Amino acid sequence: MVKRFLEFKDAVKHVEAVNELMPRARDCRKLEKQLEDLKALGSVCLALQSNKTTLSDVRIMFDGVIKRYPNMAKYLSKDANIVHSPAFESAVVKIMHQERLSRLETAAIASFQVGESSASEPEEANAFSFAATLLHAGNKRNYATANAPQYDSLLFHVPPTSNDCERLFSNAKAVMTPQRSSMLPINFEMIMFLKENASYWGRRTVATVQHRSTDSNANAPK
Repeated sequence: MVKRFLEFKDAVKHVEAVNELMPRARDCRKLEKQLEDLKALGSVCLALQSNKTTLSDVRIMFDGVIKRYPNMAKYLSKDANIVHSPAFESAVVKIMHQERLSRLETAAIASFQVGESSASEPEEANAFSFAATLLHAGNKRNYATANAPQYDSLLFHVPPTSNDCERLFSNAKAVMTPQRSSMLPINFEMIMFLKENASYWGRRTVATVQHRSTDSNANAPK
């Protein structure tokens, strides 16, 4: 709405019927500043909805937003009240940045440690927006250390938002049609699980599972 007003405000000045309702020049300048803020925050909101956005990306963007809008620290800081496990989230982000962990952070993800490894180079942002600028600047920070502990790659796939859950609920409504109302809950759960995680399995995976199941049944005592 603000964008549309700023686009036709010059033309509206010539309409006598609404001339008295027009904001003053000082107010228009404030609206222009607010529009820039809305664009910046809008780019962050769009980036958060991407399936490729990681927990590290979210922390970089939130830190950038806090730097530009300090009053947002109450809601977006790494130790905000809404954060369920600050130590765990901070540890995951530091692992992605190849940074040293504190004792508390190390303890939070101790069960995910699998060995030793060296650091890898981060990918650069490939878009031009406020969010992309924050990601590009944040990913330049690489504090890799020799013989750093290696953690399970599962940590790199921790979903930063609840978008996947919301999409799952939406898909569940589409799958559970009246024709499938008699489907057992366990079968429905299996179908939804496979559908949501389709990128992690294929025909070869199904064939392998079936082969193992056949061998297991054949070797079972009678």
